[in-house]
Amino acid sequence: MKPNKLKGFINDKALLASYKASYEIGRCKKLHTIGEELILPAVIETVKTVSGDDLAKKLESIPLSNETVARRIGDIAEDVWRQLLGNLRDKLFLIHLDEASDSNKDAHLIAYVRFRDGISGVGDPPIELKATDLALFAILNDYIIEANMKI
Repeated sequence: MKPNKLKGFINDKALLASYKASYEIGRCKKLHTIGEELILPAVIETVKTVSGDDLAKKLESIPLSNETVARRIGDIAEDVWRQLLGNLRDKLFLIHLDEASDSNKDAHLIAYVRFRDGISGVGDPPIELKATDLALFAILNDYIIEANMKI
């Protein structure tokens, strides 16, 4: 059981269900409120109809508020980023840098990373609009040092 500020304690299955539902909400790019406004009530009513009130009451402990879903999506993204950096620390990798502008004419540095084992990923830290080669190198170098990676 994990502490929950609002309801005391939440069991591990309800916590896992909250993370899985939050992942699906984020993956589908839906409003975070859909969890408590639509998904959870629909699931509770469906389970109540099929399996009865006892099982449906257990589902009420799954936290899917707007703030909870946003926090869970952030936790998942942070975990994926930590895993990516962990892989980069232990492997040789290649970096291809490119600059792109968005619709607001803000410049972004895009880093394409290729690992020796064939996995690839993309990073997108923002940069100043008119960055020189030296500024781009400094941004990348500072990030590598901050992430504690070998160069």
